[in-house]
Amino acid sequence: MWYGEVGNQLRGAIMAEEQRATVTWEELSWSNHIEQEALVRLLINKGILSQEEILTEIRDIQKTYSEKKS
Repeated sequence: MWYGEVGNQLRGAIMAEEQRATVTWEELSWSNHIEQEALVRLLINKGILSQEEILTEIRDIQKTYSEKKS
């Protein structure tokens, strides 16, 4: 994954705080969504990226994946 060492440490710390349990795919999807939303908000609020930059990148990635499917 793209998270690297810092991401792995963060995920490990979060998991250590929470009791491990079996989750559904839907719960996992929501968890990923919430984490991504938090990161996007931080990047925008800190002025690291603009909302337009993020939306442009999302569109570019969607286009790339769409082309790979075809």
